[in-house]
Amino acid sequence: MNLENLKKLDKARNSTIVTTKIPGYRIWITLASFFGAGYAPSGSGTVGTILAFIFLFIIGYRNPVFAFSIPYMIACVLIIPLGSLISEKGRQMWGEDASRIVIDEVAGMMWAVLFFRFSIPEFIGLFFLFRLFDIFKLPPGKQIDSRLHNGWGILLDDVVAGIYANLTMRLIVFTLSYIGCCERLFAK
Repeated sequence: MNLENLKKLDKARNSTIVTTKIPGYRIWITLASFFGAGYAPSGSGTVGTILAFIFLFIIGYRNPVFAFSIPYMIACVLIIPLGSLISEKGRQMWGEDASRIVIDEVAGMMWAVLFFRFSIPEFIGLFFLFRLFDIFKLPPGKQIDSRLHNGWGILLDDVVAGIYANLTMRLIVFTLSYIGCCERLFAK
């Protein structure tokens, strides 16, 4: 998307015009909106999560144990400061936790699949659990979201939602395995 198209989208949504005063604004727009996913007409957070899910799904399909790798763990750690910086630039351009900022959904999904071996049912479950926890914002996500009015606040509530999704799916898999249900579904 070029700048003129982005400005038209901003006007159509009755939002602030993308500022060109931030150095490197084009790259910040691209990253904060996760390659334009944040410009979805509605449900941009879900669209960003779906794109992150597809990306992680493809990687998992090709390498089922990628979420245990050192490079993936490093990426999960680095997405926090980098995603916070990107989110802050998005906030400066578009306002407080604008719907166009979806890099936080990407970070949340990354944390949701951390240490999970690729399994279609588990990944789909993680997607829905993450969206659920992202929407309802359980503590401390709710406090982070309401108290930190910067890139950290935008990003960290989604990381918390991703961690909750991860732990909840582990509990579900453990419980179903323990009672002997769905062995084939979660077979490794």
